[in-house]
Amino acid sequence: MQLATAFATVLLATAVAADWSLKITTRSGQTLTTHGTLAHGCTNYDSQFDLSSPVVKAEYHDNTFTDTFEIFAGKDCKGRMYRNSEGTYNIIQPYTVKSYHVY
Repeated sequence: MQLATAFATVLLATAVAADWSLKITTRSGQTLTTHGTLAHGCTNYDSQFDLSSPVVKAEYHDNTFTDTFEIFAGKDCKGRMYRNSEGTYNIIQPYTVKSYHVY
């Protein structure tokens, strides 16, 4: 019985702590996916990624702890911004993205 209870606890913890993911697709066809478990502050995309091509699509899957994403044209979550909740979205007026925020 204790083994069954322990297994159920682990299974529940895994379901609750499932990752969120944010995938952006650029006009040039490049994709970049980020993920995490908890909400966090602004995150700049690493400079090793070439994000000079405008983002045309954003795909976000939330979890228990998050339900909103924002992508920004500038570093440190400044400049033009797009915000939405879970789903896949075509960015009508594409722009280059340098940072994001998930909460």
